Amino acid sequence: MSVLLALEFLMFPFPTAPLAAPSFFSQLGQDPTQYAILELPLTDHGHVDYPRNRNQIFHHKAIIGGYISRPVGDSFSIAANVREWFSDFTSLPDITGSGSPTETILTMLNAYNFRYVVLYKADFASPQDYLHGKAFFDRILSGGGANVEVYEDDTMLAYQVPSRSFTAPLIFMGENWYQAEQTPQGLRRWMDKDHSTLRLVVPPGQAGAYNFSFNAAAFAQPRRLSLSLGSNPLWQQTIPTSVTSYTVQLKLDEGTNFLSLNVLDGYASPRSLGLDAKDYRDLSITFGSLKLNK
Repeated sequence: MSVLLALEFLMFPFPTAPLAAPSFFSQLGQDPTQYAILELPLTDHGHVDYPRNRNQIFHHKAIIGGYISRPVGDSFSIAANVREWFSDFTSLPDITGSGSPTETILTMLNAYNFRYVVLYKADFASPQDYLHGKAFFDRILSGGGANVEVYEDDTMLAYQVPSRSFTAPLIFMGENWYQAEQTPQGLRRWMDKDHSTLRLVVPPGQAGAYNFSFNAAAFAQPRRLSLSLGSNPLWQQTIPTSVTSYTVQLKLDEGTNFLSLNVLDGYASPRSLGLDAKDYRDLSITFGSLKLNK
């Protein structure tokens, strides 16, 4: 009986191994300065993010993802510009007209205090996708400084983001936008359905009143457009079907301000109206020439 009891409660230590991460992250952990690391490819924050959580134990810096137990309200990664830049790895001219794509991306990275960009090779869908992403950052970041590749091993490649002074406000596209397209009226984007957002990023010490200017045209019929900062409605106008220019005064805080655009008269697709049998997009209002000035 005693032998059976001994076997029942017999314990063996569970085998363990030291926790390890690439030496690059241990080096960052020696730096007390706080900044962020942009880790790519973008993910849905599931198990693929486990190594990113592990690496954070060593570097102690902010990251945009993580493997957690519940869905993440990821307002950064769902932005249209972010998806295009860092999922599709495209950097075409946009309706914001805020300088070259390279300058816009570098300004955004500095505005959000991203000091490093890390590409995890095995997380890309294919080796070709990884090489496409690498070529993108070789082009974008090398335009701002030399020797931007600071670390590489079999699993990852790290870039240091060249410093850019952030002195002028930045507009970039938030959620629910179709891709920019060239039209007879210039470069334009359609809202995807009836709600979209813009990110208006204000440099340190420059909070205050700004003039937000744009032109817009409604699809198929006039449609009412409402603008809100956060949850505060501040402007409403009926947008005609012809391109018309507008200027709205906004009071903006330092850092990121979310401008919500809401169409109160719905949307339609060209196919549903018999205009184009191949165009299934849900359209409401198209925008161009977005500018933000004091």
